[in-house]
Amino acid sequence: MSNTFETNCRYFEFKNSKAAVFLSFAESGAVRVCKTKLNEPNLVEGERFFHSQEGALKEAQEWASTLPLKQVQVITVFGVGMGYGYFALKKWLSEDARRCLIILEDDLRVLLHFFESPVATELLCHPQVHLYHLEDSSDGLKLIQGIGWGTFGKKMHITALPYYEKQRKDIFEEIKYHLLLEMSDIHVTVDEYMVYGLPFFHNFWRNIFLLPQSQKANALRRAFTGIPAIVVAAGPSLAKHLELLKELRDYALILSGGSSVNALLEGGVVPHFGAGIDPNPMQYVRVRQGLSLQLPFFYRQRFMHEAASTVSGPLLYLRGGDGYNTPEWFEKKLHISGEILGGGHSISNFCIDIARFLGCSSIILVGYDLAYGDNLQHYAPGVEDGAAPSAQKQVVTAKNQEGQTVSTEWKWLVEAKWIEEFAAAHPRCTLINATEGGLGLKGIPNVRLSDLKETLFTQKLDLDGLVQMAIGEAPSCATDYNEILKATAQMYDSLARAITCLEKLASLVLKSQIAKDDEVQCCESPEFIITLNELKEEIAFVYILEVFDRMKNKLEFYYMQLSSYPTQKEEERTKLELSLLGDRFLFLKQVATCNQQLIVLAIKQEQAKGYDTKAFCPKSEVVW
Repeated sequence: MSNTFETNCRYFEFKNSKAAVFLSFAESGAVRVCKTKLNEPNLVEGERFFHSQEGALKEAQEWASTLPLKQVQVITVFGVGMGYGYFALKKWLSEDARRCLIILEDDLRVLLHFFESPVATELLCHPQVHLYHLEDSSDGLKLIQGIGWGTFGKKMHITALPYYEKQRKDIFEEIKYHLLLEMSDIHVTVDEYMVYGLPFFHNFWRNIFLLPQSQKANALRRAFTGIPAIVVAAGPSLAKHLELLKELRDYALILSGGSSVNALLEGGVVPHFGAGIDPNPMQYVRVRQGLSLQLPFFYRQRFMHEAASTVSGPLLYLRGGDGYNTPEWFEKKLHISGEILGGGHSISNFCIDIARFLGCSSIILVGYDLAYGDNLQHYAPGVEDGAAPSAQKQVVTAKNQEGQTVSTEWKWLVEAKWIEEFAAAHPRCTLINATEGGLGLKGIPNVRLSDLKETLFTQKLDLDGLVQMAIGEAPSCATDYNEILKATAQMYDSLARAITCLEKLASLVLKSQIAKDDEVQCCESPEFIITLNELKEEIAFVYILEVFDRMKNKLEFYYMQLSSYPTQKEEERTKLELSLLGDRFLFLKQVATCNQQLIVLAIKQEQAKGYDTKAFCPKSEVVW
């Protein structure tokens, strides 16, 4: 082994410790080095050349010219070969320090040859280039997830070198699928946090005043043990099941959430329970028809307030914050206890867990297309805005369980993944997919609803009576209105103290950024440590800010991992860490400020309704 190879292995080990060990035992096998007609280094396996024999660099430059370089900040490439893709993108990288090139290589034989080249040294030490060995294992999936987190907020294009796209197309498509799926999952989780949680908190601070008129949904736990449930989503296939659903209403408990409520009512089917957790205004438009009925309605605090306050049937409050801790504190203060359900990524997922919670023996999924219908139809008839995807939505193709190609969206693939994981985690729950068509769900049997009528739905029951009895036994949340006001004032004061701490911490970080090298860093100073501890003791931090702090921490961790390189100087890394820390404190301050403003807005709306809000009396100044 040459000195160049040893040096490159050390640099490679910086981000690929496990692969570096494998590399020391690897053999080149049938892959060998050759020369192009222009005397450039090339690789060949059998009769297949990794780069064009007519000109490797020219081929790479032509390939790079087809990429949407002006529209993206990250290029992720499958295949390194002898590094020509890097050379073709060097100019693009030099034009903007925020751009980065991620190279994924799964063949150690290729790396063995590439690391003999000084080109590899340049690539491995470039601050904007990141070379990873990608395993076909759980570690490989973790790497893909880390790339998704580390590049969050940047537009990415995923591509492959010409040889890899042609000769290893199936592997490339699998890598691309997993990376896009992970990125979609991350966006589902993080996007709302990045806008300070406004979709949640805008509804939460108003919905807590609905608690006195709500009932404890936890009283319904296992109230329908042994009774099958049909959980309905609003997929295009729902229309074909409406007539049969009418017949089955006395044989199975029908649960419907969000848009599917309207679709059922349009088809003459009244579900036994409705449910809502979506904070978006469009959901109010889609479900308003069902809200006017005396339909028992499960909800959480993130549900759009205008929709929740319009529900005319029993309001059944389910505990939990869907990624936020704030409801937990209020539930403790107001003595609301019980099981917290897993919300999944949508109301359709949430309804599945509600059916489990109710004790239903079998859970039958209907309308769970998780894909577009004919002419890219989005929803079943009866749902507004159901015709086709908007320009902002990315339609992707996927194979369903029959191997047929369907049009779907990444968010639906994420929802399907949740359902599959739910089924695996609850083996005592029998899930059956009676959707007929659509994406399909791995590990969940497909059975026609008409066939289930003969085998599963055999006992006629007075389900309306059972529902009415169960709700009648559910106690009121019995929350005193003034206690809610007092608790809100307590949180408002804690937010004010948290803002003071965050301003001080951000100031200390700024001082440290401009300090001389021999001065004590802010994180080591007693003032910083004391202030940080004061912040973390505030209920506003524990129950509001902590999830945002944790999310930013995770983003920073993966960003730092991606931004680091083997020859990076310690002071450069420290400078970046301080910059991220200061930004985090300012971000948390903005979250706290937004919550104070939303609290004031909620109180003013209560006053406009004629309620006495004198019990809301914070010690800190309130800007009305």
